[in-house]
Amino acid sequence: MNNAPTYRVHPVCAMFPVLGDRDRSFIELAGSVEIHGLIDPIVIDHEGRILDGRHRLRACAMAGIPPQFVNFSDLNFQGTEGDFAFARNLCRRDLTDDQRAALVVEYDEYTRTKDSQWKREMTKEKPREPTGSFQPTGKKPVRQREKLQKTANVSQHKARQAMDVAKHAPELLPAVKAGEKKLKEAHKTAVARKPRTAKPRQFDFEGFVDRVDAGLKKLFAKCPAEWHPKLKQRVVSLVNDL
Repeated sequence: MNNAPTYRVHPVCAMFPVLGDRDRSFIELAGSVEIHGLIDPIVIDHEGRILDGRHRLRACAMAGIPPQFVNFSDLNFQGTEGDFAFARNLCRRDLTDDQRAALVVEYDEYTRTKDSQWKREMTKEKPREPTGSFQPTGKKPVRQREKLQKTANVSQHKARQAMDVAKHAPELLPAVKAGEKKLKEAHKTAVARKPRTAKPRQFDFEGFVDRVDAGLKKLFAKCPAEWHPKLKQRVVSLVNDL
C-alpha cells in the first residue's frame, strides 16, 4: 500500500510521466531506498513544491524511511527552478527519444508563456528585479528551443515533428509524452491536418540560363568540330527570330 504523504509538485516536474508501483525503474528505486536509505534528498522550491524526487518520496513511504528535503535556494544551480526540474527529471533512463521530444516542446512552451506573463506584469508595475521561481529567459524562442534539444539529446527532426503535433494535433502530445503513442504516428495525423496553401511558383531565371548554357555546351561537345561554325550561326539565327 502506498502511504506517501501528499506534497505539491512543481508544474515542470508534473510534465513528466509518473512511474507506477509495478514499473521496473520504480521497483529498483524502491529496493535501493529500502536497502541503502535515501541517497539523494528531495528538492523543493521556495513554495515547498517538489522539483525532483517525487518517486523517491514514494519509495521512502513504502520503506518506512523518513524523507530528507533540500531547498533549491541552497543548491549551486545556474538557472531557474523550472530549468532544474526539467534537467533533473530528464535524466530518467526510462524515457524514450519520442518522449523527450514531446517534453522539449512542452517545456519550451511553458518558458515562453511564463516569459510573456512576466513581461505583462512589468508593464503594470515599476521596473524591479524578478523574484520567485521564474526569471525571463531573454532569448529568442528558436535559440531557447535549440538549447533544450541539446539538453534532452533530441534531434532537430524529432523536435520539429513534436512541434507539428503540438500545433496541429495537440490532443496526441500527452499520449506521446506518456509513451503510449509513437511520435511518428502522431506526426502523420498532424501533417494531414496542416492547411495546404498553394504557393505561387517563382521562376528561377538564373537557374534557367544555367541549364540553357549547360545544354548548348553539351550539344557542341557531341558534334564534330567542323560543324561548330554552322551550329553557331543556326543558334544565333534562332535567337534573332524570337
